[in-house]
Amino acid sequence: MTKFFRLILILSTLFGTVQAQQHDFEKLANDIFSINLNKSKIAIIFQSKSSGISVSNAKAIEEAVITAIQRKAASLNHNVIATKDLEKIYDYKQITGDKSDFTELIEKTKADLLITVSIQKLSSKNAQISAKLLGVAGVDSGKVINASKVYETAISPNVRVFVEGVFDNNEHRAKFDDDILIGLGSSKAINITKSKADVDYLIRAEISYRIDDVKTKESQGADMMSQMLQGMGSDMPIKGLSDSLGKIGKAKVVNASTKITSTDLNGKRTIIEHNESKTLQSDVSDDQLRSEVALTVKLSIKTASESLASALIDEPSGGSIKKSKSKSLLD
Repeated sequence: MTKFFRLILILSTLFGTVQAQQHDFEKLANDIFSINLNKSKIAIIFQSKSSGISVSNAKAIEEAVITAIQRKAASLNHNVIATKDLEKIYDYKQITGDKSDFTELIEKTKADLLITVSIQKLSSKNAQISAKLLGVAGVDSGKVINASKVYETAISPNVRVFVEGVFDNNEHRAKFDDDILIGLGSSKAINITKSKADVDYLIRAEISYRIDDVKTKESQGADMMSQMLQGMGSDMPIKGLSDSLGKIGKAKVVNASTKITSTDLNGKRTIIEHNESKTLQSDVSDDQLRSEVALTVKLSIKTASESLASALIDEPSGGSIKKSKSKSLLD
């Protein structure tokens, strides 16, 4: 399936999900306007930044909820302020460092009332949504005038991610970037983008490796037999056998470690660590050793990325650290 048709399928599924929940959004709007209100100018704020749901989910639900509220408000002859106007006010606060309460900034729109809509992720498939009606002007300023019930709505598990790459001591190792993409691609719900705009997570991997010369359990007996043969004489057959025994139980072990971090919009991190080991003969050639190091690093990255993909879809975002360690062939 091409990326284009995959995107169409995802958007279609998400649109269908929101459409299926439209009746709950209409109930939410009815709750808010269940009391008698004078004709008012109303502003709406959709609070989703810390909700834990993806950007695409938030946008789709926000549009559906605001549409439901606007329709209900219009039927009661209220005027609703355009969302873009509120975004300008919020941007003004962020840029200027305005210390005043956001409700006070709403007054600049000359609104009488403010509806705040809150959404919070419950699981990879569900979120809860509710709304409050607040006074902005006059004696009701800052007061909660009415509130909706809490409704549960279906969400799509899909998330958008941007991969910064694989780094070794802050040096970009671009040849390993594909291994992250392969690992993340193990989940169809992970959508990898080429832009940081409107993503849910930024992903970066740090790698390291070392090569150890080790002795296995068989080395002690081989060393004793080699010493016995050396004491018997120095003729070539015995010496050759002694040298061969000296290599028994000795090996090189490649240890590769990957630490892969995803950071969400709020700066919270999910960290996955995975260690991969491979045992080689002690007399392995330099070319073969380089090849095996690269393969072990690639496997470590791919496995860590697969675990991260699962964590991003199935678990709440932020703050979790998971470690996995493969067994060495020496265990």
